[in-house]
Formats: sequence, structure tokens, C-alpha cells
Amino acid sequence: GSLAREIRARGFLLETRMRPMLKIKSPQDLGTAALLMLLGVVGLWAGGDYTMGTVARMGPGYMPRALSIGLILFALWIGAGAFVRNGPPIGRLAWRPLAFVIAAIVLFAIMIRPLGLWPSTFLVVLFCGVATPDARWKEVAILSVGLATFVVLVFVYGLNQTIDPVGPWLEPWWKPVKALFVPAEP
Repeated sequence: GSLAREIRARGFLLETRMRPMLKIKSPQDLGTAALLMLLGVVGLWAGGDYTMGTVARMGPGYMPRALSIGLILFALWIGAGAFVRNGPPIGRLAWRPLAFVIAAIVLFAIMIRPLGLWPSTFLVVLFCGVATPDARWKEVAILSVGLATFVVLVFVYGLNQTIDPVGPWLEPWWKPVKALFVPAEP
């Protein structure tokens, strides 16, 4: 009130707005960090009831907790960068890619048992190729074959996971092909 009027009357400038201590230089990075932080916290909360175990004898809660903590640390790193590096503002949400990727995850969960790992991975990568109108179908098809083959080699043959490379729906077509490449079991 009266103090401000007196200061103005004497010719002094009165700063009425405070400057922010930290300036957000990359809103997109800050938004990404907030989402990753939320996912990490939800992961810690959801996996909180599982036993942790040790590094040598991991319990069911070890990996979810480790991944959630890693996600939170990654979010802190990205969030700190939002105050240091200049970056783009938060743009319009691209609904088409988001819908296709979420649908691909749901389709993979539905297809993995009846079709098996290789066909499910192949179809999901093809489906995700539709998410962008810029996709080149030849490249998407090559990526689908390569990624599906890599996933089967790593998880089924490398890590000995009990996932069928080809599921029961495709077993009649898979048996002759499998006989060509995999020796018969004694």
C-alpha cells in the first residue's frame, strides 16, 4: 500500500514480479521425465509386495524393483537436463502411433500362446509399421523377419525360456520346417 506509493513518488523502481529461480529450457524433456518418474513410482508401488531376494538368488520382486529404480534415475537425469539444455516445447499428441503401439502390445499378449513367439513378434512389428504413414513396407518386412528371428534365438535357444517359437495353431505347418533344421530328439 502506502510504502509502495511513497517509493513510486520518490522515483524509485519497485520490482513487483519475482523471477523464477530455475527456468525450464526444454518443456518436452521435463514432460518426459515426469511420465518416466510416474511409471517408476507406479512400478515400485505395484511390485512392493514381492520379495526382493539377493543378486545371487533373485526373488520375484528383484527385477521390477531394479527396473523401476533405474527408470526413476533416468527420469531425474532427463529432468535435470530440461533446465540446462534448450529443447522443443511439448507438441501435439500423435494419437495414431500411440494407438497402434498400445494395440500392438495387446495383440502380442493375445497372440503369443496360440501363434507362438516368432509369428507374434513378426506380426506385431508389421502392425507397428502401420503406425506411421512414412513407413517403407520392404524395410518393415525385413525388420519384422530379423527381429522375430533374433527374439526366438535369444529367448528360446539362448536363455532356454519355455516359450514356443511356433504355437499350436501353426504346428502342422511348422513340423516339416522344423525337421529340416532341428535334429530329431533321441
